[in-house]
Amino acid sequence: MNIKKIISLMLCAGICFALISCANEELPAEEIQPPEEETGPAYWFETTETSDKYSDDEGHLLASYDYQIIVMKTAEQADEAVLAMAEHFNAGMLEVLNSQLETGEELGQWASFDERLSSSLGEGDYYYTDELTAEGTQAGDIYSVCFNNYSYMGGAHPGQTYFSRIFDLSRGEYIDPLEVADDPELFRATVTDLLLDQIQHLDPEILSGYSDGYESTVAQWNSRSVCFGEDRMTVIFSEYELGPYALGTQIFEIQYDELTEALGQGGQVKLGLAQPDSTADNQ
Repeated sequence: MNIKKIISLMLCAGICFALISCANEELPAEEIQPPEEETGPAYWFETTETSDKYSDDEGHLLASYDYQIIVMKTAEQADEAVLAMAEHFNAGMLEVLNSQLETGEELGQWASFDERLSSSLGEGDYYYTDELTAEGTQAGDIYSVCFNNYSYMGGAHPGQTYFSRIFDLSRGEYIDPLEVADDPELFRATVTDLLLDQIQHLDPEILSGYSDGYESTVAQWNSRSVCFGEDRMTVIFSEYELGPYALGTQIFEIQYDELTEALGQGGQVKLGLAQPDSTADNQ
């Protein structure tokens, strides 16, 4: 074999070795990402009911109660701040429930002394009742729980009362409705003026049913039922608060675009009506 063939074979062998080495060289391991876990909300709200009924020895219904509250549920991945917020929220709802139960647990005994009820046993259309319905609405960081309490306890007519609880999710605590705004007293005054204006534009026959001095009650609207919705707030005055039973419940709605100045930038942000002012955050 001549020298040229030897050199050619050596070159071929070298090239093959280089190719084999490249083929066997370990490629960088591809970084495998674990599958993303589907993370749901850290908390959510559910309506729960507590009810009972009372019957006589023959099985005739004497009284019943049915109370709703809203509870905050938390996910397994919820952090301590969310757990603390849920505990505070649910404690407030439990206070409402316990207050109602003070009445509900006495209904059966009260009904047993009602002679009119005993005379209508078997008809099924006359019994004592106390019902509480709850509706939750969220606007930005503000969660409103609006309650409607309907009761009949043997009087000339049933009664109906509205009230609310306002919870600030950013603070994790219940607040007075006035605290939604940057300037609470400006907010009170503005809403009062808007409510009084709506009342003055009611049908004269309805307006005549308002009690003297109703204006002072209207000015304390924040202690009544106040619910913050997506685009408006609702203020409800229950029976007897602004006039006699015949006047009935008085419900007023105020659009947020009428409250821009009264809410202030911070209030608008709380209600999800505006974005935080980044310039203010940088100061």
